[in-house]
Amino acid sequence: ERRTYTDALLQPVHQKDEFRAFCDIVDRHPVCKGTKNVYIGDRGYCSYNNMAHVMENQQYFLFRTKDIHSKGLVGGFDFPDEEAFDIDVDVTLVRSHSSKIKIERGYRRFIDKATSFDFIEYGSKDTYRMAFRIVRFPISDGGYECVVTNLPRDEFPPERIKKLYFSRWGIMLISAFSPICRYFRNADKIFLYSLCLLYFQAQGLNIGIYFRLQSRLSISSSPAYLNATSSLNTDLSLSLSL
Repeated sequence: ERRTYTDALLQPVHQKDEFRAFCDIVDRHPVCKGTKNVYIGDRGYCSYNNMAHVMENQQYFLFRTKDIHSKGLVGGFDFPDEEAFDIDVDVTLVRSHSSKIKIERGYRRFIDKATSFDFIEYGSKDTYRMAFRIVRFPISDGGYECVVTNLPRDEFPPERIKKLYFSRWGIMLISAFSPICRYFRNADKIFLYSLCLLYFQAQGLNIGIYFRLQSRLSISSSPAYLNATSSLNTDLSLSLSL
């Protein structure tokens, strides 16, 4: 089993866009014969645009989303009475309020002008249909997590989905280094984080880091790729094979 960086995307610092980087890497990422890529992301990556890019490439996604009681992506669906569930939804995306757009079945979702969606122009009467699962499961603190995925249910029942998603949480260990980094110069921060990456990779962990060198450091994660941003020159996104 190999854990190697397989792609890199450079963006000008004043045009950095990690979500565009995600879509670009998904679109061009090679797929080995007989295998599928699974893109795992936190709430920030849960969007219809990211989901569509993965599905257009006939790959799989697993994104955490805001809970069902919020106004997030899964708000407004019909859910069962049980707190934990695994349901299928059929969604048709539109970018026009025209009454001439007919939806055969499932849910209609309007994508406004300010929201990125690369497969329908705003104002067009075209539609985009997608089907996916919404899985909600209990966690140790007594609460619930909600994820969206297009992984097949027969191979990935809720318990396996839960295990797969939480495999990404190894990255959170690196947050312990954040208070230390404030005492280092920018060049030293790069060196320190490089050492951290080497250490955690040696432990067999899938790692994603986002850090800003110009001011304070912040940590985010995406096991699908490593996104390192330097405010001093360019942005760097690297994909990480699982």
